[in-house]
Amino acid sequence: MVLSELLSVIMKKTTFILFFLIIVSFTSYCQEFSKSSLLGGIGVGSSNNSRADGLGINWSIGYQRDVWKNRLRIVPYISFGTYTNKGTTDVPDKYYNSTNLKVTLNFDVLKIKAFSLFIGSGLTANYSSGLIGTGGDPGRSSSEYFNESNLTLNGLIGFKLNPTKNRIGYELLLLDGSFENKNYFSELSVLKVRIIMKLK
Repeated sequence: MVLSELLSVIMKKTTFILFFLIIVSFTSYCQEFSKSSLLGGIGVGSSNNSRADGLGINWSIGYQRDVWKNRLRIVPYISFGTYTNKGTTDVPDKYYNSTNLKVTLNFDVLKIKAFSLFIGSGLTANYSSGLIGTGGDPGRSSSEYFNESNLTLNGLIGFKLNPTKNRIGYELLLLDGSFENKNYFSELSVLKVRIIMKLK
């Protein structure tokens, strides 16, 4: 029952994000844009903290602002993830959500016309909450809720396609991760697709 509800939530949120990205991608061409833009993305990944670990889907929405020669950008955004370790044997089942407020500085290290390779780094404020059940652990007879917060460093690397005269740009984040040693927190997203909508 819990798994079906979790899958239903994932599908609803994934459908919303995909719909948003498709609508944005059909926005018309324009000649003049500001240095600001909105972005939305979706990817798969893993999350680990002192209480839980799992795999799942994460999505994000945010804002970016060019601050230097169209190569250095400040990018504040919020990401949401839903994770589970369902299918792992001999451990309690875990279902949880992770919310991150991130601020990164992204820099194009290699740029050829509209295409670039970029890296980024910054800070992440994370809040995770969910349920640890009984699952495959024969020594566990009850379930419990948990919540945890972390302040972490983050880093990312990816490719960007951003035609000057097109209102829409695209990013493929190869890796987007946050890490913190004290509470054994890490969250990693791979192959996340983001669509950028430039503002007039």
